[in-house]
Amino acid sequence: MRKTVVTLLVLTISLLVTYGCSWPFQYDSLRVGRDPTWYPLELHGRERNILAFSDELFQSIANDLGLSVEFIDTNWSSSVEGLHQGKFDALLTPLMPNPRNSTVYEFSELYFHTGPVLIVLEESPIGSLDDLFDQELSVQRGVSFSATVQLFPSLNITPYENYIVAIEELIAGKSEGVVLESVQAHAITQGLYKNRVRMIPPPLTKEGLRLVELKNGKHGLVELFNHRLKELKSSGKLNELAKKWNLGTQS
Repeated sequence: MRKTVVTLLVLTISLLVTYGCSWPFQYDSLRVGRDPTWYPLELHGRERNILAFSDELFQSIANDLGLSVEFIDTNWSSSVEGLHQGKFDALLTPLMPNPRNSTVYEFSELYFHTGPVLIVLEESPIGSLDDLFDQELSVQRGVSFSATVQLFPSLNITPYENYIVAIEELIAGKSEGVVLESVQAHAITQGLYKNRVRMIPPPLTKEGLRLVELKNGKHGLVELFNHRLKELKSSGKLNELAKKWNLGTQS
């Protein structure tokens, strides 16, 4: 008990040092909306795992800050509208920041990555896309990374429909790497193809889940969330939580 009190005291002092004497968030309860399907993301049956991970992560941060939380189910089409109508104080959402919506919303750092990653053979010396000069790379059709391949003109891109075929061709030596969505990539590197292929972090795009609030909403929530998220990443606790729900690493 004494250790818990000391930990909370240290956290409070660190936040006060970070933000000064003016506490940026002056509410004791939150209503957080999230779509349990995480539409429009393709999560390959991991929706419930990600829901449990998201709720436990946010609840843990809220507890540290002395806040009570009500999680409210919503859907993609009405979540943003509900935020504007005051039904939610914040959203856990795959909504991505861009120049237009960043004038309306505050976006946290990614707490869960869903962007595509590079997969190579377990024993391959390849450490990044830069190591694939003039070599074959298989990229899943429809993956968002396809729109940015022009940044790597030295790659020989081969699109694929079936990721199993692409992985088998990688193992057979017909390509040097496969680009696959990270949720699915984790599943196969820890399942069917464990010890045969591996993922190379970080993801190649900034897709994933964030905490989002209105710029004129309960100011400071995203900032506090980012501060605590950084601590959880550096301590390894975020990865521990992700592994608990069989979701790979999230550093």
